[in-house]
Amino acid sequence: MSRRPLLAVVAVLAIILASACSGAPAVEGTTAKLSGEDLNGSHHDIADYAGEVVIVTVWASWCAPCRDEVPVLTDASERFGPEGLRVLGINFRDNADAARTFAAEAGITYPSIVDLNGAKSIDWGVVGIPQSFLVNREGVVVDRVSGTITEEWIASRVVEELRQ
Repeated sequence: MSRRPLLAVVAVLAIILASACSGAPAVEGTTAKLSGEDLNGSHHDIADYAGEVVIVTVWASWCAPCRDEVPVLTDASERFGPEGLRVLGINFRDNADAARTFAAEAGITYPSIVDLNGAKSIDWGVVGIPQSFLVNREGVVVDRVSGTITEEWIASRVVEELRQ
């Protein structure tokens, strides 16, 4: 028997497997669902932010780019909070003590829900961190950013959502 048919079958299976695993589930356009305990033991539910624009940001203490975006997120939270912006973190697969230390050192002022096993992040389609999502006032995910949040994104996309 020739190896050619076997190689063709293996190639087709590899393509099918790769396409099935090739990216995060699409969460844009879906109603945001997220709840849990934060690093201080307080309960948070994104449903409690109804009527506000929310940036959900996924981070970990071992993620250097996550540290870089903290000043941008805290500044946005302070500057646009009066207009209805909230920031809600998801602490991804992290040690609680390391996460609390990181949050204190980095100056994180927003609550961060603990996601020890990564299930909450996976539900949001996270494939790498930092990753952030923009949720509109109706609770629908309207944008996703893979990588570090920038002031330009805040000034354009977030402000646009706040004005609606």
